[in-house]
Amino acid sequence: MKKTPGVFWKCKNCEKFNDLFDEGRLRDIFQNKVSQFIDELKNLFYDIKTDSLKKADENLSTLDIDIRKKADENISNLKNTSKPSSKPNMKSSYSSVLSNSSHSAILVKPKVSQENNQTKSDIMHYLNTQDSNFSFSKVKHIKDGGLMISCETQEETTLFKEKAQEKLSATYEIKESRGLHPRVRIVGISDNSDHDTLLKLILKQNDEIIGSNSNCMIVKFGPTKSNVNVYQVTLQLDSSTYSAVPNNDYLLIGLDLCKVYDAIEISRCFRCNGLNHSKTSCKQILSCPNCGGGHDKNACDSNILKCINCVKLNESKKSNFPIDHGAWDHQKCQAYSNVLNKLKFDLGLNCQ
Repeated sequence: MKKTPGVFWKCKNCEKFNDLFDEGRLRDIFQNKVSQFIDELKNLFYDIKTDSLKKADENLSTLDIDIRKKADENISNLKNTSKPSSKPNMKSSYSSVLSNSSHSAILVKPKVSQENNQTKSDIMHYLNTQDSNFSFSKVKHIKDGGLMISCETQEETTLFKEKAQEKLSATYEIKESRGLHPRVRIVGISDNSDHDTLLKLILKQNDEIIGSNSNCMIVKFGPTKSNVNVYQVTLQLDSSTYSAVPNNDYLLIGLDLCKVYDAIEISRCFRCNGLNHSKTSCKQILSCPNCGGGHDKNACDSNILKCINCVKLNESKKSNFPIDHGAWDHQKCQAYSNVLNKLKFDLGLNCQ
């Protein structure tokens, strides 16, 4: 073998070994191996991911079936659950206490203002309510420490009133408050009939709306202000009948097609113009129903209308309802509308 100056002699095996570990070729081999390894990892991860998703999907399907089954069981249980017994609801509103009873409620009000719990304690002690047969259906806290109480039956309510007057009249005022009933006003009657005849006619001609078992009575009947030959009647109804009578629609009375108006009204104080109380019990500041100023209506010289109730509503609710109307203008007064709708809600009525 010919020797080359400066180069070591190598046998054939060493030359092959040297060629194998040539730098460029070694790099190619390494890159190929790395690429192959990466591909294998990708395939492995894909298989793991696919398998995991498949198992997760199976678990979710099973969970969905369990949830649906549980929901169906709950719905079935709710349908089969009996109506809970009537218990005093301390958070119920004044009107709801009356509306949910077909009879009256008893007001027990201390002659000297105190806590409601003290009134309750005195009633339990002096009337021995735990050992008595009273079944209270509603209890409501009222101002100055008073309570409004209704029993399951009118007989119990009457007996409770008698016992309260006997035991508590020295320090408490005992009053009976009749139930609240909604009203409608029907305008356009041409005949001046007596109450009994008129009521029978209304029930007979409108029996699909006002049934024979409805609690319906005439509260007021007379001519309209605009025409003395046209009459109007105010009917007091039970809640279900009121909801069935269409507001701003018509009822047939005789040969007259008479328009129906909602006649539920909220009292307005003639001292402060606030709602839901009267002048006799008012302790608020005097205000004008026209401009809202601190003076009587007769002393008002302003030409600008401003509703004091809507002013207070905007302040308390951070709202921006119109105030450019008098406190007496119920059609424009948002404060009046809110109180009226709240009353209807408490009475369980459809807001018409």
